[in-house]
Amino acid sequence: MRKYDRLRHFVRDRIPDVPAVRKLISDRMEKAVLATLIPEEDVVFGEQSIRNKEEILAKYQNKLGKHIAKTDKDLEEAVRTCVRYQGMAPEELDRIRTDMRFCRIAYGYLPGEYVAFSLERRGMEERRSYVSDQQRRMYRYKMNDILAANIFIDKSKTYDKYKQYYHRNVITIKRPGDYARFHRFVGEHEEFVLKNALDSLGKGVSLVKRSEMGDEREFFNTCIRKGIHVLEDRIQQGAALSAFNDTSVNTVRVITVKTKKGVVVPYCILRMGRKGAFIDNSGNGGVISCIDYETGKLKTDGYDEKGNIYPAHPDSGTPFMGTRLPEWDKLQALSTELALKTEKINMIGWDFAYAQDGWVMVEGNDSPHIIAQQMILGGLKKTMDELLRGIEG
Repeated sequence: MRKYDRLRHFVRDRIPDVPAVRKLISDRMEKAVLATLIPEEDVVFGEQSIRNKEEILAKYQNKLGKHIAKTDKDLEEAVRTCVRYQGMAPEELDRIRTDMRFCRIAYGYLPGEYVAFSLERRGMEERRSYVSDQQRRMYRYKMNDILAANIFIDKSKTYDKYKQYYHRNVITIKRPGDYARFHRFVGEHEEFVLKNALDSLGKGVSLVKRSEMGDEREFFNTCIRKGIHVLEDRIQQGAALSAFNDTSVNTVRVITVKTKKGVVVPYCILRMGRKGAFIDNSGNGGVISCIDYETGKLKTDGYDEKGNIYPAHPDSGTPFMGTRLPEWDKLQALSTELALKTEKINMIGWDFAYAQDGWVMVEGNDSPHIIAQQMILGGLKKTMDELLRGIEG
């Protein structure tokens, strides 16, 4: 468990349930995000030339240097793996690196988003049409009660509230006294899914085989030393989604936004793993395709974050465009039911799997990333602004 996640969880759990306090915290978090971005006049100036961008980066080195340095950590990997950049001249790649750094402090884009949205090809206005990582955070603070959302930061709390939608056995371990429960669970499972309760983006998730876990007590002790862990039955995936890749549990991500006129879904994708992989997350090499939420049909080819495009899954050969996902009306009803069941949190990213007996909930996220669909279909900034007005108005 990362120290920041542990601290964030600890603090939020202990803040009093007072509306004024919650509002104060959200306001301060919004200001903290804005403090990582440069003023409008500097954005306009920087966009005029690469030399201007270099000048802006130098100007803000002292104030925003740590954010530029964090960008540099991921920048080289993004440049190295993007298929569009292969064969480019060194000077052109240097221009892209400078532009990536500028886009981080001008708009809040991470290097992976820069690559995913092909920002090197886009002018200022088009760059503004996408939702960056920092802008996503702003929507979160405006749409969701930041303390109520703690239920999604800790996966064990998520399960406690929504257990009827999981349709599988789940236990939580966090202290030495939980060993008896752990021992019973392991004794009943040849394999199980282990998750760090405070991790996200597919991190801290593994498939554990009892025959390979070694000493049971030491395995348990290692888990609780690293924080709260959730153990789950492995989802037995239905044939319709196994057809894409049968080694991973392929999931549908549905983002619901609860407005004054009802529940709206601005974002819906299918995430699939690659052959041999257990995780379907695109950040772990997986493939994504956008879904028409009204019909449940895949409406795009498959894409990965390196810039590859596939008309069919590259391992199984199962086609994307036009394929209809099963029992879609039931997933729509489930998405709406969950959104309405959740108090004080208007924007949620739900992950669903199609098990052998139908759709089941995998988890929820109060700060869902909005990369994949934008990478394929274009920016969602206008849509998100309209939804925010629908919540506030």
